[in-house]
Parts: sequence; structure tokens; C-alpha cells
Amino acid sequence: MASNLYKLCESTTGYTWAFRIYEGKDSHLDPPGCPDCIGTSGKIVWDLVYPLFNKGYHLWVNNYYTSIDLFKNLYCFETLACGTVRKNRRGFPQILTAGKRSRGSSSSLRQEEVLALQFTDKKDVYMLSTVHDESTVPVPVRGRTEPLEKPKCIVDYSKFMGGVDLADQCIQPYLVNRKTRAWYKKIAIYLTEIAIFNAYVLYKQAAVQKPYPFLEFMLEIISQLILTPAPVTSALESGDLQRLSGRHFPSRVPPTRCKKSPQKKCRVCRKKGIRKDSSYYCPTCPSLPGLCITECFKIYHTELNY
Repeated sequence: MASNLYKLCESTTGYTWAFRIYEGKDSHLDPPGCPDCIGTSGKIVWDLVYPLFNKGYHLWVNNYYTSIDLFKNLYCFETLACGTVRKNRRGFPQILTAGKRSRGSSSSLRQEEVLALQFTDKKDVYMLSTVHDESTVPVPVRGRTEPLEKPKCIVDYSKFMGGVDLADQCIQPYLVNRKTRAWYKKIAIYLTEIAIFNAYVLYKQAAVQKPYPFLEFMLEIISQLILTPAPVTSALESGDLQRLSGRHFPSRVPPTRCKKSPQKKCRVCRKKGIRKDSSYYCPTCPSLPGLCITECFKIYHTELNY
């Protein structure tokens, strides 16, 4: 389901701040102030992020979205970015992709605010960042006595990029979508689940005591939505008290400007599925019901379930 949505999530909690539904390859996206040079994938990022411009946020994206043009334009709005990048992405230095390198080696180039970096682990990793410099940090590796020096941009990317998956990891065991459901129903259900997860994030931050697990929290919300009894309308509130008590006398329906002898539909007959008009009504009852002068007037004022 998440593949049909583009999401902007807080990197440590997974809180979904914004989303856009995938509208197909022919959809036209033109967010405010968006330059054409950043391409379709860049416009998706821009559309989600532009309300947060000039606030100093850091953005983490995968290689589908990462490009030099996008990162440079985000930088102009005090929004720094870091992400993996495809080695054949336009503008990425090809000198960093040439040749074979040993594990643990890295190389980098910088063009103004943009850092382009290659690091060899089990396979080559390519990065772009306007957040980092070329510094490295020691990372413990299983089976090695000495830690491996990794570029800090890769370490931070691994730490923060997972935020977009936190909600899905939490929701996945309890998804109720089925293949037979229409797409719009799937989206509605998924967005409801995201709203519940967002509420859970806020609940955990505000909780004074140990918070409930997500499943218990979700079940509690469901029980409140389903089991909260609807207000009970009593006979007193519905006008039955006035109908069944007091003194009631039939009157002729008063003439109107258009009709000298108007009629009203009999309330009792209508409830029985019979269409019958009457020249009489009860002026004492709040709803001024039309009633047949014979048995219906008596039934209406003496029987609760007429």
C-alpha cells in the first residue's frame, strides 16, 4: 500500500508529516516555486517539503529522488539533504565510479555545497550530501577486531533514513487490506492506519507512565469508535409525552392562501403504508400531525407504537 503514496516522515519517530497519493505517470505536478531542472522525482520531494523551507531541516532521501540539481535548490532554502545516489545520475562525478577499490576505501569530491562520495563496503555505495563533510567515524564490524572507518554521511543516513519505514513496520502486522478491495478503499484504510500511528507517536511523547504497546493503543481507539453508545432518544425528548398525555381535540386544517379546504396526510395511515389525506389535524401536538377523524386520532394519542 505504501508504494501508492509518497510520504514525508520525521526521521526518529516515523510520524507522517505529509503525503501525496501516486496519480500515475501522466499526472502533472507543479508545486510552488519548483524549478523544472529537478525532474519528476525532484518535484515530488519539493511538493512535500516546500512548506518547511527556511526552517533548517535536514532531509534524507533514497537514490530514486537524489540529484545534484535537487540538493542545490533545496540548499537555497536552508534545507540540507543527504541521500544515496545512482552512479549514472546526471552530474555525478564519473571519476568516483571508475576502477575497483578495496573494502573500506572511500573517495570524494566537492562542488560548492554538494559533497559527492563513494565508499566500498560489501559493494560500492554512492552518496550526495549538503549536510556533511568528508569526515569518517569508526564503526564496529562483526568478525573484525579493528573498527571500520565509515564516512559520517553513510552512518547518519543509515541512522535517520529508516524513519520513513517505522510506521509501516508498526502497522504491517495488523493491515486489513485485501487484494479484492478497490484501490480507493485501500488508500482510505491505510490513511486511517497512518493517522492511528501518528496519534500513537504523540501519545508516547505525552505519556507520563509506560505507554501501551501499539496494538493495545489501536484496539482501544477502535473500541471507542465502535462501542461508544449513541445518545438515546427517550420518549420525553421525541414528543411522545405530549402525544400520549394532555387533552387533544381535532381541528380542521386551516385554509391557506392557495387552498380553502387544505388537507394533510394522516400520520397513522402513512405509517401503515396507506396514503390517505385528512381535513383534520391535532393543533396540540408539536408536529401538528394530520389525522383521520375516526380511529386514527384515537390511536395516535393512546398507543406508543401505533
